[in-house]
Amino acid sequence: MLVLERNNNKNSCMQMSSRSNYHHGDLKQAIIDAACEILRSHSADSLSLRAIARDLGVLQTAPYRHFDCKTSLFAAVAIYGFELLTEELQKTNDAHPGTREGLLEVGLTYIDWALRHPEKYQMFHDSNLVDFDDFPELLSRAGGCFEILLKLIRQGMAEGIIVGNTAEQHAAILWAGIHGVASLVQGTRSKVLNTEIPASAARQFLVNDRRASLEMILKSVLP
Repeated sequence: MLVLERNNNKNSCMQMSSRSNYHHGDLKQAIIDAACEILRSHSADSLSLRAIARDLGVLQTAPYRHFDCKTSLFAAVAIYGFELLTEELQKTNDAHPGTREGLLEVGLTYIDWALRHPEKYQMFHDSNLVDFDDFPELLSRAGGCFEILLKLIRQGMAEGIIVGNTAEQHAAILWAGIHGVASLVQGTRSKVLNTEIPASAARQFLVNDRRASLEMILKSVLP
């Protein structure tokens, strides 16, 4: 069992150190990657910076050159996740410039990414692990990701196919729906023996036909 790291000084956990003198490679990224691997199969409480250091073969104090505590590491995992997600969403958007098709494909990409990166996705939405207000860079990365959806909405409003409300309101409605599908699809998967748990008929519909689910959600914005 990995040892749970505790740090009672909250203020010391809120900032990531800028030191990066790891001479064997990119230690900061190696720690983030190791954390992602642990989070995929263990609880966040079980993650230990010292255990990660042992696994990487560095001094137990080495991770603290970059992360004051687990909270700052969780924030780094979330930032890394937003970087990857934003890149994938932008590629999808570039490949499907039409408003209706773009919104649908971006939504499907979001869901697919959430299923492939559950540990990073968890950091996006669990305020008990990461408070976005404590990490300006995290807020910025999240905003950049959301901006892709906003641009598609604004494009539709300019074309006259999306009317009423503001772009932000429309984007919030669509994001809530897309996030809901992603969360429900994730909820059908069990970490035990990598099996699936029973799902209700409604949830199973979302799992089996994500495209149809998103098309229904899009009707709340598009005529």
